[in-house]
Amino acid sequence: MALVFFFIGVQKMVSQDSTSVAKPSAKDFGLMIGASHVQLWADSDPYYLASTQQNVTMEGKAKNGLSIGMFYNFAVHPKWMIRPTLEAHIANTQVVYDTGSDYDEKYSVFPITIETPIALVYGINQRGTIESRGWRGTGLMLAARPIIPVSIFNSSHPVTKPFSMNVDFGLTIPSALRKTIMRTELFASINVMSIQGKSKEDDFRTQMIQDLKRHFIGLRLYFN
Repeated sequence: MALVFFFIGVQKMVSQDSTSVAKPSAKDFGLMIGASHVQLWADSDPYYLASTQQNVTMEGKAKNGLSIGMFYNFAVHPKWMIRPTLEAHIANTQVVYDTGSDYDEKYSVFPITIETPIALVYGINQRGTIESRGWRGTGLMLAARPIIPVSIFNSSHPVTKPFSMNVDFGLTIPSALRKTIMRTELFASINVMSIQGKSKEDDFRTQMIQDLKRHFIGLRLYFN
């Protein structure tokens, strides 16, 4: 349903009268969609499970994901802008515990998150310049990405924090389409705050983890 509303919004922007002059509050507001490859990285120690007389080991799994959201561009200089974004990110990353039995235990970690990256973008950012020249070129992007998991979708193991933080850096390419501006961005997002929470006394699945982080690479398309 969210994707349906996204494409309806893009279609409305593309179908706007090219002779009209957009208001500042409208022309800098836009919609984004993207894809990600998310890696759950875990540093853990084996745990000896007395009931099965087996060592339990665990590892994080990588998953592909999708994101959708909205943003606003704040120009601070002809070649600098600040862009806050509200983004829903879906990627069912998992930790897998090998208990020595026939079946591994799999638990979802941060499968759905609300992310609010605040990006500093350098390059040709003036809308008029991009439209008049049909300009294509490469700029740079740096962002702080606060991450809030939608906890109802998290598995009970391992315990995770209700908040995390990533730092993004990458390349940005603005281009003028027929009646809209599209910005293509390819970036890496590095988790700088461990997502592992405080374990209960009898929760060996969390206790055996020394560090748990969620990194990803992403491709985003911004339309406004």
